[in-house]
Amino acid sequence: MKRARVDFSYDANEKAMDRHAIARMSAIWEAAGARDVFSVQRSAHTIGTCRMGADSDGAVVDPHGRSYDVPNLYVCDNSVFPSALAANPALTIMALSLRTADRFLAG
Repeated sequence: MKRARVDFSYDANEKAMDRHAIARMSAIWEAAGARDVFSVQRSAHTIGTCRMGADSDGAVVDPHGRSYDVPNLYVCDNSVFPSALAANPALTIMALSLRTADRFLAG
């Protein structure tokens, strides 16, 4: 039986996204009057790169995680979130994954 293999590493794009996120977050805090702003490495969950939405004009996947452009592709991680959550997204990702799997299995 073949098994999927997933490798992850921080490449140029992830590093650029981190730099951008840190710069934007720091600017927002400073504009709000914060002083002595610091950031911990990988302190944020990078989200929104495959946004979920009701139509393909502003989204990559439909409300069930199915890609608008790639047949039979479902996405069920925090990349589908349209905006940041107030807490760690792990439980939301788990619930989303179960819902997406149910939809996928239903055909």
